[in-house]
Amino acid sequence: MKFLHELQKQDNGKIWDNGYWEIVDEPPYKPGYCVKVENSCGGWHYHTITENDEIIESDWTTINHNYYLNKTDSPYGWIDKEGNFYGCDYFEHNDCAITCFGLYEGSAERAGYVKVYKENDEVTYYYEGFLTDAQRQTLINRDIKLRIIDIE
Repeated sequence: MKFLHELQKQDNGKIWDNGYWEIVDEPPYKPGYCVKVENSCGGWHYHTITENDEIIESDWTTINHNYYLNKTDSPYGWIDKEGNFYGCDYFEHNDCAITCFGLYEGSAERAGYVKVYKENDEVTYYYEGFLTDAQRQTLINRDIKLRIIDIE
């Protein structure tokens, strides 16, 4: 299977890593051509290939998902018990949890991972149980407003 590692250039010149997508259209796969791509959750979109994109041969079980650890500029994602942040895009939490922790979204929440997401146009968080000191500090460092119950 062919995969697109989508690297979008933003208006400010910064490159945004939009992760890996399976290319479901036939070749050619070269800059300027538009292809339909799907993620492992079933989400899809059309993408015009650019010179920034990387196209590789792989499958969903062996694809390199380390980009979740590099998406530190994403406002959404997960925080593990040691305070490490795994960034993902909106609606990508389940895919990120499966890839990084081997757990579905709800199981990751029950296992103590903190979900950072958008609610009512505000970045907030959800967890079950207790926050670790490291998770609390990561929320503070990311300028996410703590709930009263979570303030030491």
